[in-house]
Amino acid sequence: MGGAVGSHNVAKDNVVIDSAYGLAVFADSGGFVNVRENIIYGSKNMKNSDCPYSENGKCGCGSRIGVIAPTFGGNPTEMKNELKVKKMFSQGGGWGGTSMFELNKFIGFDSKTNACGGTQAAIGSNKKHSDYHPIANFRNNKFIDTDETALFKLDTPPQSWANGADCGPFTCTGLYNVLIKVENSLFSGVPSVFGLPKKF
Repeated sequence: MGGAVGSHNVAKDNVVIDSAYGLAVFADSGGFVNVRENIIYGSKNMKNSDCPYSENGKCGCGSRIGVIAPTFGGNPTEMKNELKVKKMFSQGGGWGGTSMFELNKFIGFDSKTNACGGTQAAIGSNKKHSDYHPIANFRNNKFIDTDETALFKLDTPPQSWANGADCGPFTCTGLYNVLIKVENSLFSGVPSVFGLPKKF
């Protein structure tokens, strides 16, 4: 499900099943994202095959994400050169914005998908955004039949971002600065997430 443009975006009462990008809800700079009361399934116990796309007649084996931690405003690496610096150091660069994920159910996430062994996770980062990710807040969510290794997938910035037009001699560091705050989580089912606190 794609992201929408606006200052206040809500995703509620959706059912997402074994999706490549899951719920991806974004907002304008300084906006608010609320993702609540959704049911998000991974591939565990699913009988469908892993084929989100086809290349040359062959089934592709892509990753699966339940929800994507939101980013705000535009992506500076996709802007015209004369606007990049202004965008990266302004509210429009994603420095402002808040999110709350609450009362969602994440069901059946293992570290690998059921058929071809692609990676999957309940919560992922926005791999296309080079700038700062504001804190993503998760409160009162349930993780059912979800392995600890499949709770998060935080991406690494590509080396291609290290160029004079985007971020200079070093790659853009937004994806090294992702913070997710989790409170009052409930874990159940098999495999159990032993020893993981409700708040971390």
